[in-house]
Order: sequence, then C-alpha cells, then structure tokens
Amino acid sequence: MGLARLMFHLVLFSSTCAPLLAANDPLADKGTLDLRHWPFAEQGAITLRGEWNFSWQHLFQPNDLTLPQTAPEEFRFVPGFWTQPDPQGKFFPAYGYASYHLRVLVPAAQEKWALDVSPFFTAGELYINGKKLWSSGKVTQNRQGFAHSMEPTIVFFESDQSAIDININIANYVHPKSGFGRILFGPAKVVAIEKETRTATYTFVMGMIAIMCAYHIGLYLLRRGDRSPLYFSMSCMANGVWTLIATGFIYNLFPNIDSELYWKIFYASWFMGYPAFAIFVKSLFPKEFSSRFVQFCFALSGLGTVWLAFTTFEYNEKAAIVFQVFGLFHFAYMFYAIWRAHRAGRSHARLLMVGMTIYFCAICHDVLASEGLLDHQMISPFGLGIYFGFQSYLLAARFSKAFVDLGVKEAEITELNAGLEQKVEEKTRDIRSILQSIQQGIFMIRRVDQTQLAIHSDYSRYLETMVERGDLSGRDPMDLIFQHADVTAEQKSMTHSILDSSVGEPAIAFEMNSTHLPTEIVYSRPHNQKATWELDWTPIVAKDDSIEKMLVSMRDVTTVRKLQTEALEQQKDLEYISEIVNVTAEQFEKFIIMSRSFLEENRRLIEANQQADKEVVKILFINMHTIKGNARGYKFRKMTGLIHDVEHVYANLLNQSESHWNQTELLRDIKKVEDIINKYHSINSVKLGRASRENEVILERQVVADQINSLSLLDLSGLSHKDKAIIEMTKATFSKVFYSQSIDVFESILSESERLARDLKKDTPTVVIDDPGFGLSLEAQDVLRNIFTHIVRNSLDHGIETAQERIEKGKKPSGKLHLKLDERDHMMVITYRDDGRGLNLHQLRQAGIKRGILESSRLYTAQTIADLIFVAGLSTSSQLSDISGRGIGMDAVQRYIRNVGGDIHLCLIDPSQEQGVYTDFYLEMKFPGHFYSRLELLLSKPEPASA
Repeated sequence: MGLARLMFHLVLFSSTCAPLLAANDPLADKGTLDLRHWPFAEQGAITLRGEWNFSWQHLFQPNDLTLPQTAPEEFRFVPGFWTQPDPQGKFFPAYGYASYHLRVLVPAAQEKWALDVSPFFTAGELYINGKKLWSSGKVTQNRQGFAHSMEPTIVFFESDQSAIDININIANYVHPKSGFGRILFGPAKVVAIEKETRTATYTFVMGMIAIMCAYHIGLYLLRRGDRSPLYFSMSCMANGVWTLIATGFIYNLFPNIDSELYWKIFYASWFMGYPAFAIFVKSLFPKEFSSRFVQFCFALSGLGTVWLAFTTFEYNEKAAIVFQVFGLFHFAYMFYAIWRAHRAGRSHARLLMVGMTIYFCAICHDVLASEGLLDHQMISPFGLGIYFGFQSYLLAARFSKAFVDLGVKEAEITELNAGLEQKVEEKTRDIRSILQSIQQGIFMIRRVDQTQLAIHSDYSRYLETMVERGDLSGRDPMDLIFQHADVTAEQKSMTHSILDSSVGEPAIAFEMNSTHLPTEIVYSRPHNQKATWELDWTPIVAKDDSIEKMLVSMRDVTTVRKLQTEALEQQKDLEYISEIVNVTAEQFEKFIIMSRSFLEENRRLIEANQQADKEVVKILFINMHTIKGNARGYKFRKMTGLIHDVEHVYANLLNQSESHWNQTELLRDIKKVEDIINKYHSINSVKLGRASRENEVILERQVVADQINSLSLLDLSGLSHKDKAIIEMTKATFSKVFYSQSIDVFESILSESERLARDLKKDTPTVVIDDPGFGLSLEAQDVLRNIFTHIVRNSLDHGIETAQERIEKGKKPSGKLHLKLDERDHMMVITYRDDGRGLNLHQLRQAGIKRGILESSRLYTAQTIADLIFVAGLSTSSQLSDISGRGIGMDAVQRYIRNVGGDIHLCLIDPSQEQGVYTDFYLEMKFPGHFYSRLELLLSKPEPASA
C-alpha cells in the first residue's frame, strides 16, 4: 500500500504541482500582456501565457503593425495548438497557416530583451515590432515550397519602447499538431542565464547517461556470463537518444540536422526503448517475466522501425499512435512483473519499481506539456536520470553481492587447496579399495606407442576372476577381451581399429565410431561354460579434447540374461494359457484330436501325391479351413494366423492354372501347424495339468454305444417292474455319458456368431433354436461343429446384410439365424436358415457357365442352379478373406455329412421366383440314428423297483 500511495502522489505532482506554482504569473488578456510591474530581477523570465490574437489563413507582413483590420478578431490560448478547442469548443484543422500577435507592455527603461522560443509546429517566423528576427523551416500558403523544422532558439533584441509587438507566422502540412509551445520572455541576461542553466543540466544528464552506458558495456565485456549490464546499456542508449531529441538538445550538437532524419531518430529511439527495457528486466527477474512478452516487444518495435525506414514523416506519426497505446500496456506489464518479483522476495525489486514509476510520471508530464496542456519545461531527462540511477544502484548491488560471493568461494577454495593432497590421497585410497572389492571387470586402455595399446596397471581384481588370469597390467586388451569370446574376426578387427584411432586422438573420432563397439559378448570358459559379458566404453578426455585413456567396464550378466530368457518364455506361456483357459478341458481335447486327425490326413495325401491333384488340394484346403474355423471359434489367435497362411497356400494351388506343387514345402507347412498345436497341447497338459486320466476307464466308444442302442430293441412288456426299471436306468445312465443335450451343443456352436459379426463389422445376430429335445453323441458334436463352422460364416459374410442395408430394406439392424431340429424316418433332421439377402441365382448361373458346368444356351430350373453352391471352388463372392469367399464351404459341409451317412439339400422357398433377384432358401440336413437319442431317455427317472 505504501508503494501504491507513493506512485499516486508522483502522478498527482506531475500534473498539478507545476501549474499551481505558475498560477500567480500574469496572463495575456485579449492579445495584451502587461509586464510593467513584473519583478524580473526576483522572479526571472516569464512565459508568455494567455490569449494571443489569432488570424486563420493569414500571414503577418512586415508593414503590418497588428493583425489586418479585415480579419475577424480571434484569440487562442498560448502555449497551445490551434487544433485544440477553445472554451467555446472552436478549433481549426491541423493543416494550414495562421498568424499570432501579442503586445507586451514593459518598463521603458529596459532596452535589451530576449525570447527563448520552443520549436514551432512545424515551420514559423518571428517578428518583433514588425522586424523579422528568426525563422524555422519555410512558411508558405500551400504545400509547395514548404519546409518544416523543430529547431528551438533564443532571440535577442533591443527595444526602447514601452510596448513590444510580437508576431508569429505558423504553417503546417505534415504534423497533426499546429501552433507553438512555450516562449520565455525577459531581460537578455536573465533569459541567457536560464538557458545556460538548462543546457548545463541537460548536458550533465546526457553525459551521465553516456557514462553509464559505456561503463556497463565494459562490465559486460569483462563478465559476459551476466548479460544484464549489456541490456541496461541498451536501455540507456535508446532512452538517452530519445531524450536528446525530445528536449531539442540535439540541435546543440547538430544544428543543421535534417527534419526528416530528426523525426526518424526520435521515433526509432522511442520504439526500441521498449524491448531494451523489457529484456533488461527479464534478465533481472527471469522467473517472473515472460519471454513471450520480450519477443513481442522486439517484433513490434522491429516492425515500427521498418515502417519508419520506408515511409515519410506524415506516416511516421501514425505509427506513434500505436506505440503510445502500447506504452501504457508496456508499463502496466513491467510494473506487474516487478511487483511479482517483489512479492517473491527478489532483492531490490521495490527500488526498481520506484525508479520506473518516477520516470513514467516524468514522461506523462512531458506528454501533457507537448500537447499544450501544461506550461512547463521538459522534465523527462531528470526522470530518466533518476530511473537510471536506481537501475545502476541495483546492478551495483548485484555486482557487489557477486564479489562477496566470490570472496566466500575464494576462501572455500583456499581451504580446499590446503588439504588437497590429503584429500587426493584419500580419494585414491578409496578408488583402489573400490577396485579391490567391486564385482565388475574395470580397467583402462592406454597407448604404449604409436602401434600398441595396453591395459593400465590400475584395474579391478574381479577382472582376473572373470578372465581366469592374473597380472593383467600391460597386456593386449584385444587378447584379454576377445581371445575366448564368441565374436567374428571382422568384429575383432573393427574394435581394434576404433580403439587405435581413438586413444590419443580428438574425441570426435570416438563419437563417430562408438556405435560399432561391442556392448555384449559371450565368453567361453574352461569346461564348456558360457558367460555373457556386458561392456561399457567410456573415453577419458584430456584438456586438449583428446582421449587420454579408454575406460572399460565388464559385467557378468549371465544369470540376468538367463532370467530374462526364462521370463520371456513364461510371458509367452502366459499368452498361450490366457487363450486355453477359456476352453473346457473336454472341448480342448476334442479340438486337439480333431486337428491332429485332419493334419494326419493332409500329410498322407501330400506324401502319396508327387504332383498336384485338384481333388486332393480341395481336401487339404477343407481340412485346414476346418481347423482354422474351430481355432477361431476358441479364440486361439496365435494358431489362427499360422493356419491361415497355410490355407492361403492351398487356395493358390486351387486357383493356379499351372501346377506349383512342392511336396517338401507342403510337408514343412504341416509340420509348422503340428508344432503349434503340440505347443498348445503341451501348455494344457504340463502348465495347466488338464491331461490326467487316473479316474477314467478307457472303453471302446462304439462298443458301448452299440450296447446302449441294443437296449432300445428289447421288448420290456414281459419283464417285471423291477427288471424293467433296471434296464431303463442303465440305458439312461449310459445315455447321459455318451450323449449331450442338443440345445447346449448348438448354443455353444452358434456362440461364435457374435465374434464373427464383430469381425465383419455387423450387428450381433439373434439366434433362435427350435429343439424338441435330442441327445447328441460325441461323434455328432464333432461333425456338427465342423459343418456349422462353414455354414454360420457363409451366412454372416454373404447372407446377412450390414445394419444400414437392413434398415434401408425395412429390416431390423441385426440379422437372425434360425435352427430347427426334428425326427423323421429314424433320422434327425436339422433345418437352417437366415433372414439375409438370400441366394443370387443370376450370379450363381453366370459362375456355373464360367466354370463350364452350365451351358449358356440352355434353360435350367432354379433348383438346378441353386444346387451349384455344393460345387467345389464355385463362389459368387467378389472378395477373399480369412473368413469365407473361396467357394469351399458348402462343398465341405456336404462332404462331412455324406461321410457319416447323412445328406443335405438346399430348398428354395419360392422356386418360381425370377432368377435375376435374390431368392430365399433354407438348408435341410439329415443325420443317421446313431447320432442322436431322444432327450426323454436322459431326463427320465425310472421308478424305484418294489420289494
């Protein structure tokens, strides 16, 4: 609060204090200023303030005593500009010309007078008693021939009259302000003394700024690690040049300076003062000051300077408006950042805030004075001097602290040097102790001569244990590392070349080749023991940036690598286990048996055929496709990818016109699939322990099944109730063992549809099973799983549409699979259909014609065309995938069913439907009686026999 109060009083003083001091000065009234009783000796010179006669668009001529009688009487307040409104709100445009007149009444006894004239905006002429005494620039009545200047001056003249007529002509065509500022009037000696005093003051301030700038540049050159003195000197330079121009002091140094150059230097120094001050404060308080703000200041000031370089004065002033607004924002942010530094406890932050505030208030005062709102001298040089004084003190304090810290460090260094030898000895003893006990092979490689490298005498004793040799000092390092190592001659030669070209040479040579050095080797010990060593190569660099020695550390990581290998194997086993545990032991065992039987059949077919045979290849593909389908159903991902690659080989053999049958490679593929199946089986048996059969009695399945079926042929009507119950109970017990409920079997088989639909990016279909109740044998379960693997995939891939297509057809987004079981003529009948798009008989007919099965000139019934789906290799799909599309599925289904004594038919729902559109159909499959049993046998509970 104290700092904020101080800032408030400073601003208040700059805007109110000086006007109060000048409140008793006499003012001109209606163009006349009475100074006959003004005590010049005591009060000094006086500013010609008040109402001057003003004539717009008129220039005073030497023969005029006052303003022309034809001009209307007008008065303007001076100091000020005619662009400012008077009390009645009247003002004139900036561009034009006008004349001022003031009659000053003075004591008649005084004869030598002087006028201290501030710059005219932007060209003017001064007349005293009708005589032209001075001009600035060139005054014209139009733009042509006009020249502007900002040179101030002192005009001395003599007058023995009691009234002095002062006439001033002003012309302006380039600046937004027009008129003139402060004019000091008084006896010649008084005005001269005040001018000399002001000049001396400005000279002192500018000299102080120049000295501070040079001094801090010298500090930076002596200590370049700290850039704050450099940034401070930049700030001094920019603000000093600006002050030199703003006060008009530059005309004392360069009286003939061009007006355009005057303004460009003025604005350029102003613009560049912002980033100079910002980067200085950033260097003092980096944590509280944003780097982006500094970058923004440099970017904006750079753009402004470029604008100045390529535009004329009229446009320079437009850029000044932007920087006036930015100046307020700049000061606000600077004050905020320094306030944060003060809150964070940064030293001397408050002092910098006070200095910056004083300078800001001085600038505000000078802006008000330049606008004609205040009748004062420029005080920004004094504010700048105070501000730079605070900054210099701050930097001096920082340097003083640095010297104090340096003294402390020197004392500490002296203390350290006093016991350096003792400490070196202690450190050496510690290092040798470490080398004696550390469990690593550490040694250094040094250069003996131009061609020879050797091991340094200081090395860890564990190194002798690792290489099983003693007294290693002076030995060849290549012999030490690589004599019994499992590396090639090329690797050994490259390592020697890198070391030879690095030790004693610049460090860059090692950096360029270090990646070729071995980082791990396998070392052969006696008795065929292998050890794995990990090597690190570290150069020891001398002061001249050359490698003095090469430090090598060797670690025995044999146990670590073994554990890593075991961990990797265990990780792989866990991945297998995560897939296997989701399948019951019984299901997994069935899958393994089925897969091995298919693989064995494929192996026999490959070994029996030296050349390709389409029928053989078809069977190979069907068997492998079935294994893959079941593996996908059980989510055996590691297995599925490999089997798919082998299946792809068979597909290529089917589609290629020329034979590419390679018996060796085909058998190798069988071995790959067999190996991964055995891997799964080994994990299941060994890791999961699911292969135990201690509590099982092994019986021939078919023998038991035949015996169960024979029980159904018995006539039980003549038996007693007790005997009948025993036979029924025996039949039911064995049925439960060898038969499973059909509803459970099909729910398990059709559950794969959810994953298949997800793979095909379709909605999960609804599965409806109409099951009156059957018991299915294990053989039936295996066959049904194989055939429905193909049927369900074809339905989801080709039959059921995507959700969008179904919605457009007025269907539900998800498809529907319907399965119905029935018994007919002692056979189990399964009817299957989906609610997809149906069968495209037109495409199927074209495919049959293309294969040469049908003749294009003949007409065929819809049923004849539909039955083509059972032809091997014939498909209407335009894309192949790892799910379906090769024309093998329905052929495989028919083959499986007929091999077990059943049959399959495709039934069209509307055979008369036009063949150019999709036709609905269903599949009817029949299976022999030994496949199933009526469910009531499994569920019935025979009544207990009576006594």
